[in-house]
Order: sequence, then C-alpha cells, then structure tokens
Amino acid sequence: MLLTTIAFVALVVMPFCYFSFEFVRMLGAHQQQRTAIDAAAMAAARDASRIVVEDPNCGFVSLSDDAPDGKATKAGDNFFTPVRSINTILATTRLDMIIADQLNSTIMRQCAEIDYQNAIGAKNRLVTTLQKAFSPQGCAFDKDGNVLSPLSDAQTAYETNLIRMNGNSQPVPNSFKLTLGCETGLYTITQYPQPLSIAAVTNQTGNENYYKAFVNVPYTSSFGERDFVFAAIASNVTAVDFRLFQPTMPALPYLIPSVVKCEADQTFTTTDQYGKKQVQVVHAIACAEPSSLGDHLPEPGAMAIDFPTGGLSGITCLQDMFSSSQIMKCPTDLLFTALLGDSPPQPLSGTVPAPLTDEHVAFGGGITLCVYDWIRNQGTALNVASLVSAFKIPFDPGSTGHEELFQADLQGNVQHTEKSMAADVTMPISQMQPYGRSGVAFMLSGGNATFFDVYIKDYVYQPGRILGGNHAGQPLEISTYAPGMPDGKGRQIDEYPTLTYQFPTGPPNGAVRPTYQNEGIAVDILFRVRTPPIPWP
Repeated sequence: MLLTTIAFVALVVMPFCYFSFEFVRMLGAHQQQRTAIDAAAMAAARDASRIVVEDPNCGFVSLSDDAPDGKATKAGDNFFTPVRSINTILATTRLDMIIADQLNSTIMRQCAEIDYQNAIGAKNRLVTTLQKAFSPQGCAFDKDGNVLSPLSDAQTAYETNLIRMNGNSQPVPNSFKLTLGCETGLYTITQYPQPLSIAAVTNQTGNENYYKAFVNVPYTSSFGERDFVFAAIASNVTAVDFRLFQPTMPALPYLIPSVVKCEADQTFTTTDQYGKKQVQVVHAIACAEPSSLGDHLPEPGAMAIDFPTGGLSGITCLQDMFSSSQIMKCPTDLLFTALLGDSPPQPLSGTVPAPLTDEHVAFGGGITLCVYDWIRNQGTALNVASLVSAFKIPFDPGSTGHEELFQADLQGNVQHTEKSMAADVTMPISQMQPYGRSGVAFMLSGGNATFFDVYIKDYVYQPGRILGGNHAGQPLEISTYAPGMPDGKGRQIDEYPTLTYQFPTGPPNGAVRPTYQNEGIAVDILFRVRTPPIPWP
C-alpha cells in the first residue's frame, strides 16, 4: 500500500513540480528580457539627448540644452559655444513675440517673426538628423564630435543585460528595432512665460509651470497664428508607457519625435515532462524619453548703457531713450559690420541687419534691434513684468564715468547694477555682428549746448559659428583697459584703433568662454560727448 502511494505521488506531484520549475525559470527569463529591453530604450534615449546639429541661424541645436564645453563646438576665438535645445529656441521665440506685443514694438515683432522662421528651419534640420540617426546603420554626432549609433548602442545594452539569461533563450535575428515618435500626456521642462496672465496657455497646453509636449500652443502675432509644438523632455532619461506610443500625430502642424520605442523578439525553449521541446517567441517593447539640463543661463549677457563722462539729465532711465525724439528719429550715419575679423584692426563694411531696411534708418530702429537681441539672449525664464519695470529703473546721475548694466538672473528677474568706467574705454566691433552710430544724436541745451554721439554694438545679433563670426554671437568681456588720448586730439565721431582693447582668445584646445559664468556684454549703447564742442549759434 505504501509503495502504491509513493508511486501515485511520483506520477502526480513530480510532473507538477517539474512544470512549476519550468514556469519559474520562464518567468525569470521573461523578466530579464523586460529589464534588457528597458535598458536598451534608455540607452537609445540617452543617445537622442546627445545628438547635436549645427544650424546656420541658430548655432548648435539638440533635444537637450548643454553648457559651452563641447570640443566640437569651438568658435574661431577658441572658446566653446553652447548647445540649445529646440524646445528652448521655440519657447524663447514665443516669449519674444509676447514681449514685442507687450512693448508694442513693430521692429521687435518683425525680429520675432524672423526668429520663428529660423526656429522652424532648425527644427526641420534636427528632426531630419534624428530620423537618419535612428535608422538601421544610422549615426550622428555629439558636442564633442563623437559618433553616436543609437541602434548599435541600444542593441549592445540589450544583449549585455541578457548575458546571465539561460542558454535556452536566444534573440531572434534582425528583430531589434528602434522607432522615434510621441505619446500623449507627457510634459517638457521648458517654462512658459511669466507672469501667467500673459502666457497664452491653457490647462490643455501646460501645467503650473511647463509646456505640455506634443500639443500645439499657438500664439497669434501680427503675422498671423504661429504654431509651437514642443518635444517631450524630462530632467532625466525616463521610461514611459509603450502602450501610448504613436509614430506620429497627424492633427499637429508638425512634430519633433523625441520618444524612443525599442522592440526585440526573443525565443525561449523549454522541455516538458515528456522531453518534448517547446519554442516560444516573446516580443518585448519599451519606450523612453530623453533628458535635458534645461535652459539655465548663469550669465545670459548684460545690456550696457555707457556714460563715460557721467550721467545725462535727459536720459535718466531706459524709457527715456525710447521717449527721446532726438535719438529715435535721428538718422543713422551708417550701419556697419566687420567681415574679416573684429574691428579694429579689421576694416568695416556697410550692412543692413534684418529687419532694418536702410543703412540710414532712424537710429531708434537700431537701438530697438539691440534691445530685442538682448531680450532674446535672456532665455525662456525672463519675467515680462520684471522686464517692463526695468525700463523705469533710475540711472546714476553722477558726474563720473559709469555704465548701467541690465541682466536677468536664474529666476528671470532683471537685475540692475552700475560700474565705473574710464572715459576712453571702447569695446571692439565683433566680427559679423552689427554696429551703428549717429553723430550728434542727442543734445543737452543750456548756456553752452553739449552734443553727444550715440553708438550701438550688438554682440548677439547672429548666433552660431557659421554666420556669427569669430565669437559665434556670444556675450563678450567687459574691458578694464583705460588708454590715454592719442596725441592730445579731441574725440570726434570716429573711434581710434589705439583706444580700443582686443577681445581675448582661448587656448588652442579650446576653453569655456569666461562670460558663461561671469558677466559679459550682449549689447552696448554708448553716449559719448563730442569734443571739441560743435559751434552753437
């Protein structure tokens, strides 16, 4: 009886135990495949974050913002240039459209429209590069010039995580696949305009602080409705729900596909209690979104208003410049740029920077262009209420030489500082960037009238290495150089080469530009007294 019972247990329980063992083993193998496909998707998303393209109008563009430390981004002056995310470029343009309306400036509206068209061009260039990079045998480059092969990198991550898997499991040849696309319900780390009352966003297009991804957040400008669709980006590479993945969203005006879908087939071979082999093919899917550092600008570049001989009673704040009919309506003598290198020593050539249409345009147009470019350089965090308030911050009325500096902090609030300056300090004209002057553009009347020439130097008008010159349209260093007057000559409208310091260059192997962490000048507006005085009847 006992032997019969044991035989019964052997016939009934042992196959069950064998089945349970196989089930547990298969479950573990499937879980390991799940881990492997997740790792592969994350690896591909990391590559997507690192892919960089160089656009002629916007400079280096990526899905991720990055510091100016990439070896392949070295400008002509040997300093590295920053990488801006396409989300940051689009969001900055949208913000600047709003600011142009808040300030009611036609020139600023035109500038923002030019930036919008350039942003769309940069978006198209980036999307094309991403799609090619994620195709079989595709590749792209990071900011250091390293080759990125997303499919190969993802497959390596997948296979590395399968090393410990039981030998009865094998990947299915040619089944590994990457696809770029989108998902609903995702967000960006791109802040929308502050204060919220002017942001033109809804609950469907953003949360409390950030734009929603893969939805249109249009803004209606004087040129019509302009579409803004942002890519899904997180602060870290993040796994997302593969069940929500879509290769495209036809209802959108355009799409920046940033979500990576990774797929692979794996065979699992088991042997049942009767010794018969069973082969199962399991299709694994995972999705991930890339990451970005975000639009963090330690020193976005200051706007400097220079008074080398002391404050002017008629120009007591920024608003006064725009209220002065003398300055705004006075014709520009000439608009210049330096084609061959910084000037001096290189010669100047006439230019008409868009959207200005005449080299003798009213000088207020040139000043407005400078202010717009400074605003653009402050990035997406710029608080519009703080900007508007800054136009009424009082200048120092003192009689000694000084400059008024305006720059946004990390929270987007415009900060105002003052620094002393020597009467003879002159900043050079940056290669490929605009410079304008207007002789006797401002007058202080009285017993003896005093006349002032006004100069504008815009260092950030044209970003990037391709069109932006030696300094790639980056903020440049404030000078502490104070030369003496040459040969006792009085100061006329022309600037003396011997009175102009030179911008520094970096080491041959490149370096982080000093103005990334230390205050530099984005635009400079100089009021300089004409000496000797012009005869006054």
